[in-house]
Amino acid sequence: MKTFHLFLFTAIYLIFGFCNLINAQDSKIENERHVEIKINNQVYVCDTLSGFIQNKKYFDNPIEYINRCHFNVAAIEPYDFIFNTIFSEDRKKELNGTGLIIRLCCDSQGNVIEISFLTFNISKYTIKEINALESSFLKCKFKISNSCPEQKYYFFSLSHVWR
Repeated sequence: MKTFHLFLFTAIYLIFGFCNLINAQDSKIENERHVEIKINNQVYVCDTLSGFIQNKKYFDNPIEYINRCHFNVAAIEPYDFIFNTIFSEDRKKELNGTGLIIRLCCDSQGNVIEISFLTFNISKYTIKEINALESSFLKCKFKISNSCPEQKYYFFSLSHVWR
């Protein structure tokens, strides 16, 4: 019986572990994976496989992140109103159960300098909505406590689930 389980585990691992090996090396498929969409003089890169959406100016020149200390982050003003101004009640009902993770990078003063989004269903959001969220969050300021003097940037994530 143990031999059968070992054989079954090995077969499943080989089937699912290597099923996209040929496609992973095909540069044409990689280009189809990253879709660029332009809106309001901004270009967004959408990774259709992982659900990652980011402004191309951040995608091409990422900020190097070195985690040197633990810190706490608090919103100076509540940011929930951003979702209420961008999404109508009907749109919120359409997004019911859909989650959105917002990854922020702040400087030591709490100013947002880089933002990206992650969702498990990328087709649920329009690029216009993503652009509006980015513009609004770039105006937010956060209070960073327990910061390290040698750390220049602070990365953290917020999540929003539509209910």
